Amino acid sequence: MGVGNETASSLVAATAWITKEYFGMVGRILFAWWGGSILDADCKRWRIIADIINDCAMCVELLLPWVSQDCVMYLLALSSVGKSLVGVAGGATRASITQHQARADNVGDIAAKDGSQETCVNLTASVIGLGVLKLATNNVLLTWILFFFFTGLHLYANYRAVRCLQFNSLNRQRFIILFKHYLHSREILSPSQVRLQERILFPLIEREVFNLNITLGASMNVFQARDSVCIMKYKDWCVICCHKLHGIKRVLSAFVKTPRHFEKTEDLSVLLRIQLDVKHILKAYCLAVFYNVKTNVSPSVSTFQKELKYENDEEEFKHNYFEEFYYNLEGSQQWDLTHLNHFQINEWRYHNLTMDKEKIN
Repeated sequence: MGVGNETASSLVAATAWITKEYFGMVGRILFAWWGGSILDADCKRWRIIADIINDCAMCVELLLPWVSQDCVMYLLALSSVGKSLVGVAGGATRASITQHQARADNVGDIAAKDGSQETCVNLTASVIGLGVLKLATNNVLLTWILFFFFTGLHLYANYRAVRCLQFNSLNRQRFIILFKHYLHSREILSPSQVRLQERILFPLIEREVFNLNITLGASMNVFQARDSVCIMKYKDWCVICCHKLHGIKRVLSAFVKTPRHFEKTEDLSVLLRIQLDVKHILKAYCLAVFYNVKTNVSPSVSTFQKELKYENDEEEFKHNYFEEFYYNLEGSQQWDLTHLNHFQINEWRYHNLTMDKEKIN
């Protein structure tokens, strides 16, 4: 920023500082626009990602003395963008965790104590830092050793803390774990059991388990897709299927015949009626999964096909599996079924879904 450079003017330094801050503010706005809706749904994951990005940004700043002056501005901008993402993700996930911990609706009390705890940790770290500073001054090797040691300790401690969080609200990963286990054993897992199976950095998703992607609360624009087909039509919801090839599969399919293990991934869009309750939204989701399990030839869903081998249609599935599953889930009184705010549901809703299925096809 001009420090240590005798030829740098105050105008150049000020311009560089403003540019760095500009990139940070733009990054903050864009990230909030892109990922604001997923921070609540996967707050554990984004809490850890924020810590990783923050440590990477600090590492970039430590490298500045060893890079050429031409690259300093770019690295500062990169570091500023990283810290801006940390500010958005860290603040949003902290609010979500604080709300979860406020069991007695004492959000203010929890937030105040959390802030005091953080202040106490920073005060202790400042005192220890004064002692470390004397040891690491003019010793580059020791500086980097201490940096990587404390960075690793910081990430490990935060990972262990996030693993201890036990949510009783449903998001996609927790519901997949619940539903997958129920299909095999007809048992409802408790939040503590689900917590042990949750993945932090790479959550369990539908594509991995059921070889499909499900969009809940989809827009009517899905009808405009070339391969879209209405596969389920009910009063309260409608399921639209669109076959897609992902990644390298799409590239290979343009040149060679698609082999069996490169089968298409189903993209299912679920249109929802306005003021639909939790039970019916979960029912629409489970029926979309049921359709894919019955028709998909991917090896990843073969075990579920065996579990559902005697189910011939949606009505049998609803009576033999979903109704019993939801009754047991509700009867366990361990899961919050008052809302699905963490289930990544889009905002599109419709007053009625009376379109003709044949015309949709």
